[in-house]
Amino acid sequence: MNIMNNKCPICKSTDIKLFDYPTAKNNLFKNLNILLCNTCIFRCVIDPIDPKELELYYRNEYSSEHECRTRYGKPEEYFSSEKNMFKAGRSSYQLDLAEKYFRKINDRSVLPKKILDFGAGFGTTLFLAGSKWPNAECYAIEQDESMYPYLDYINADKTTTSDCADIDVLISSQSLEHVDIFSIGGMLESMKNVLSPNGIILIDVPNNSFSSDTQYQMHVHEPHLLFFSKKSLSKLFKSYGFKILFISEYGDIISKNQINRMYNFMLKGLHRLGVLPLHPRYSIKDGKGLRMVVCKK
Repeated sequence: MNIMNNKCPICKSTDIKLFDYPTAKNNLFKNLNILLCNTCIFRCVIDPIDPKELELYYRNEYSSEHECRTRYGKPEEYFSSEKNMFKAGRSSYQLDLAEKYFRKINDRSVLPKKILDFGAGFGTTLFLAGSKWPNAECYAIEQDESMYPYLDYINADKTTTSDCADIDVLISSQSLEHVDIFSIGGMLESMKNVLSPNGIILIDVPNNSFSSDTQYQMHVHEPHLLFFSKKSLSKLFKSYGFKILFISEYGDIISKNQINRMYNFMLKGLHRLGVLPLHPRYSIKDGKGLRMVVCKK
């Protein structure tokens, strides 16, 4: 994808603007330029970042800022209860959604044999996947070495995309936004190459489907390098040979649209009354996250 020709790297529109990276604390992200496409509402950092410096940032600063090393305790304590796990509810919803669409394109008797979590973190999703698909092999891609004791505890096979093949369910939750614009194309090709013929990919990223500069700055923070809208995320994956099975916003509202806020308030009220399950198929308009399920065309 060429970003040096004054066009959006996804939709090729020339209706673009440049912004400074807002609210950057670390020097690595200060003075970076962000491209905004007003057509597909895609944003990306367009300045190259030294991969070694970025790796050092994640290893030495990102984990400590998010209290990953100290907040959740040792693996045996972490996995003793879902209440102790990092966003176990989100992982459960993701797995339910993955199961639903895996069944749509496979015989209902077919179960996933291989599951890959791209950016596995503590391994919460893989741990819960073991309950849903106990005979599946679980693979994890994770750069943060402080997560390795947790992944070893659940016997997840730490790997890379070059060592994977025939993955039936690939989960990428809150990870693609950390990839730079120069690498995302190769990463999507790798994901497609490791996928089994009837495999599915579930993507979960922050939602940036807003054209307002104020709303944009509210939801852009380091160390994110890509900022997706529904339109840009689906268009990107289609351009790399994927078919969109599902896409929806979810989570707390980050816009000030009163109609959408009332809509979501009503959905949550019905859920609390037991009338509706809070399932990813219910679209949360202007929510802070995007979930998408794709397969090969």
